Amino acid sequence: MSSKLSEEDDNRLLKTKEVIREFPILTQYTLSKALKDKKISYTKVGNTNYFRVKDIENFINLGKKSDNDD
Repeated sequence: MSSKLSEEDDNRLLKTKEVIREFPILTQYTLSKALKDKKISYTKVGNTNYFRVKDIENFINLGKKSDNDD
């Protein structure tokens, strides 16, 4: 049952400010650059970008891996 909860949690959509609040390692600049470079997927509704929690976590983990490769 806990895995179902975590799956639902992973599929939550967060606005840019919510992402920055929940993942303080990210800044608005980082998200904007990731969008421009197509490194993170998002859903746009009107003028608002929404990000899936699992996509944000994958983006952070990929960034950590590339930092360790240097």
